[in-house]
Amino acid sequence: PTGFLIVVLDVNSERTMIGSRGANEKLEVSQDELLSLNPDWIHISGYCLLNKKGRKILYNVEQAAKKLSINYSIDMEDIETAGLDFSIAQSIIFCNEGFCNDKNAINSKITVIKAGSRGCYRIYNGEVVQHNAPKVSVKDTTAAGDAFDAAFIHAYWEKEDVDLACEFANKIAAKKVTKKGNWVKMPFNKFLIELSKANIKF
Repeated sequence: PTGFLIVVLDVNSERTMIGSRGANEKLEVSQDELLSLNPDWIHISGYCLLNKKGRKILYNVEQAAKKLSINYSIDMEDIETAGLDFSIAQSIIFCNEGFCNDKNAINSKITVIKAGSRGCYRIYNGEVVQHNAPKVSVKDTTAAGDAFDAAFIHAYWEKEDVDLACEFANKIAAKKVTKKGNWVKMPFNKFLIELSKANIKF
């Protein structure tokens, strides 16, 4: 099979995922394929680096980003918990609190540590700054981390301001957890307006 995933949600809206990658284990992305797409940004889910060809995928992404002079980012979820050691340099990395390798944080361009209801911490130019999350009523945390990553990437790509990107990502993730489901329902034009104001009303 392509793969399967079982998501267990407890009474506190915390989730545990159990799954098999199936055919996804054979996923490979070539450098030529990435260059032909001419992207503005490349983002890697840590799950794809768990493949047997994970290191090759990472190398191809690093080289393509370098040739295109663009940012690339990696969500380290499951990489850190699996205890795998990757040589990651000059990327923007996202990781969960308690699972962030010191070496990766030191070598990265920006490290963003997601801390749930406490918001996030960013490490940039040797400085650690916490950005608090809005206080909301949590209904479903599924995909909150993905919503956070996507919002940060768009905001940083648009504004090149790491602190604004953290604030915006916190707010989008907070909006996500107030709704059931795995995505943030917000028209793109409203998303851009809110980004320009760096403010979201709940």
